[in-house]
Amino acid sequence: MNLKKIFLNSFWFGVIPKISTLLNIILLPLITPYLTPEDYGVWGLISSYVAIALSVYTLGLHMHLANSFFEYKSNFPKLWGRILYILLISALVFSGFIIIFTLPLIKEFSFPIRILIGLFCAFPVLFNANSLLANHLYTLRSQPKPLVLRNLFSTISGIFVLFISIYFFKLGYLGFIFGAATTAIISFIIFIKPLWIDEKLFPRIERNSTRLKYNIKQVLPVIPHALGFVLISSSSRIILEHYEVSISDIGLFSNGYLIGDYITIITTALVTSLVPLMQKFYRSGDYDQYRKYYYLSQGTALFSIILFSIWMPQIYDILIRNEDLQPAYLIAQKICFANVVLPFYFFASTSPFIEKKAINLLWLVFLPGLLNIILCFVFIPIYGYEAAIYTTIIAYWSQLMIPFLSTYFRQKIGMWLGSRVKLIALLVFFFISLIFSNFISKSELEIKLIISFIILIFLFFFLKKISQK
Repeated sequence: MNLKKIFLNSFWFGVIPKISTLLNIILLPLITPYLTPEDYGVWGLISSYVAIALSVYTLGLHMHLANSFFEYKSNFPKLWGRILYILLISALVFSGFIIIFTLPLIKEFSFPIRILIGLFCAFPVLFNANSLLANHLYTLRSQPKPLVLRNLFSTISGIFVLFISIYFFKLGYLGFIFGAATTAIISFIIFIKPLWIDEKLFPRIERNSTRLKYNIKQVLPVIPHALGFVLISSSSRIILEHYEVSISDIGLFSNGYLIGDYITIITTALVTSLVPLMQKFYRSGDYDQYRKYYYLSQGTALFSIILFSIWMPQIYDILIRNEDLQPAYLIAQKICFANVVLPFYFFASTSPFIEKKAINLLWLVFLPGLLNIILCFVFIPIYGYEAAIYTTIIAYWSQLMIPFLSTYFRQKIGMWLGSRVKLIALLVFFFISLIFSNFISKSELEIKLIISFIILIFLFFFLKKISQK
């Protein structure tokens, strides 16, 4: 796959699906006048509980999807069907927990209405299984269109409901809930035919308890691994609530996190398009090519994040038409840098997934997640919600230090990246870039334009050099 094909797939896997994100961004100036920090606070807490459920309900069984696709060849639908059946049952159970945890957040309604709203909150988990299988299937086949176009339709439908709810009916955070629920249920429905009928990936009852126990035992470490992402990204808001930080401050943090997280569009798009190549090069032992594609992903992510951070004040001026939410730009500016290590995670996690040594994934994400929780409990009582910004960055960046602690990752990363000193240099460069971009963001418009032009030139020559290799 040449660079042109990679970026074409990146366009389909990352840019086209994010048309819905673009629509969300376009709608921000229209809906933010009708939203308060409190609305973002309630939605931030609800989405945190949903994220926890989404990370756990799979029981780690999604790890078997990619491996069985390559190992079982044409027989993989049988295993995928059994996994789908378990996912549907598990999603039903975890949806109940979401309803329970969200009830205290919507006290202004009567109890029956709160139950109904809680059910809508649970829809993203209850109807997630089909999307999970589709994302794996079409990504592994490098067939973006069947996946992307259906996802796009469902997300646009959800955005339409969100807009109507907030702009016309002034429902506040309920608009986010109804929009997410609409996306989930439509996505589930429109994937039934292509998956269950055309691909024969329908739910199959798992009757062999020994096989079920074996499959779950193999991937149990994946559960805390998946939970680790939530511990880094969502636990902060729950801890803020625990320390009775005002729902308004939680809302500012949630808004800044949401906008700062948009930069993952570029990184996720590029890495998603590289998944088949990553599998191919790692399985064949072509670590030289594996390393070059990591440099491609990491360099593109870093340059993009620097530009995003530099222009964050102007982004907020244009998009967030609400004075109460304007201070959140300082949060978004820093949070986007937390995501700069995402390419490293994707490339480092390939080996334990392929080798079915999932226990090692605990080092890569769960440990940083625990670090984030510890730092939050220590510093939030002292510095309030601002502490959560820096604990998030530290937790994400600590992934670069895992090869200094884990023998497994020391060996594996040494195979494809080389000396661990590169990771220290990368960490220092990230820190300098964070300070630099925040400093330049306060400069005059002319200086920003000049600096941005220079950065784009660097990115152009960097991509050209990688392409030649």
